[in-house]
Amino acid sequence: MEYLNVSDNYLTELGSTAFTKQSKLEYLDLSNNMIKKIPRSIKNAQKLQYLDLSDNQIKRFSVNLRYYPDLKTLDLRGNPLNPTSIENLQKKWPDIDILF
Repeated sequence: MEYLNVSDNYLTELGSTAFTKQSKLEYLDLSNNMIKKIPRSIKNAQKLQYLDLSDNQIKRFSVNLRYYPDLKTLDLRGNPLNPTSIENLQKKWPDIDILF
């Protein structure tokens, strides 16, 4: 599977094995849910080019983006993230279009 859209599903969390067999996933839309924490298993989707986490309840972004060498866009709009955290992400990963 290369494309997965689970937006608008009232999800509060994702299981620890949610993405364990998604090595070909390029587009992941988790927007408009109630997710507070990004599951560690997302690191298995190393082909990601687009990750939409907008309009959730994420307060801290703790994913190491080095796992996603092909990532072009990270959408974090509408989350209660600290602006300094976003600025640090943008400085550390200037080649990724980080939306906030």
